This record gives sequence, structure tokens and C-alpha cells, in this order.
Amino acid sequence: MGDRRAKIADVALLLFIERGYHATSTRLIAQEACVSEGLIFRHYTNKEGLLKDLLAEGGQQMIFEIAGFISEHDPKVFISSIIDFFFDVSEELLGYWRLKAQLEWIKTVWEPEEWERILRDAVERVFRGMGYSKYELEAGLLLESLTGIRYGILRGSVEDVRELKALVKGKYKVI
Repeated sequence: MGDRRAKIADVALLLFIERGYHATSTRLIAQEACVSEGLIFRHYTNKEGLLKDLLAEGGQQMIFEIAGFISEHDPKVFISSIIDFFFDVSEELLGYWRLKAQLEWIKTVWEPEEWERILRDAVERVFRGMGYSKYELEAGLLLESLTGIRYGILRGSVEDVRELKALVKGKYKVI
């Protein structure tokens, strides 16, 4: 990614997180990134294109992150890894998660991203392999719970992250 394009993306991500997507104009992004507004349109067509690019880049990083455990055959290692993934926010993905959290509140229809579909399929596969009769529901319970916990961590509303993580791992007997 070119230096100015990367600068635009970095500034846009910060502004979208701080002010919200709708309250951030391309003019403000250009001012903060010290580029012309026209350059934003040249690289991204419009603000929505910029947002889609940020989400696509974050989604690719998420696929890379889950690739390390997605094909794990030991159910306990897999479940422990997915819990770690949601509790341990990597610095590289912190901005993506914060942006995603902001957008979840304004979307009217939820459409899972590719990495979310891949992860759900893997979780269902593991629970099915463990003999859960309602493996889809168990996968949904785990993923929705972990997503909610992740957003709580980002908001700072989770008091004791380590204790909660141990509780979740204890539920699945993966400690």
C-alpha cells in the first residue's frame, strides 16, 4: 500500500472509531491525513469504498489469525484456541475490532464476513464431532458469547478478563 493511501486508511480508521462512520466526512479525513480530498476519491471512489477496504483488510487479517487453529483436530485445543482468540485482542486487530463493533450498531441486516463463516463452520464441525446433538446451537452460543465478551473488553466493561476467560474455558473443560 502506498504511503499516502496507507495514511488515509490509518486516519480514516481512527476517525471512524472515534467519531463514528456517519459523523466522519472525507473532507475531515483528508485534513487529518494531510492529503487532498480528491486523492481519497481517486484511491477509494467514496467513503463507503474506503470503509469496505478497511473491513476487507481487517477480514484478511482475521483469516490469517484463525488459520493457526481452524483445522485443529483435538476439540479441547480447538475450543481453547478460539476462546484465546476472542479474549486476547492482538494489537494489529484492535482497530478492526473497534470499527466492527461501531458498525454492528448501525447495520440493519447482519451479513457475516468470510472469516466469520469459516470460523462458524469449524466450530460446528468440532461440536458435531464431540457428539453434540444441537451442535449448531452450541456453536452459536459460544460464538455469540465470545463476540459479546470481546466487545465488552473493548469498551472496558469487563472487570477481570483473566477470570472470565478461565470461567469460559472451565465451561468447556479446556483448562
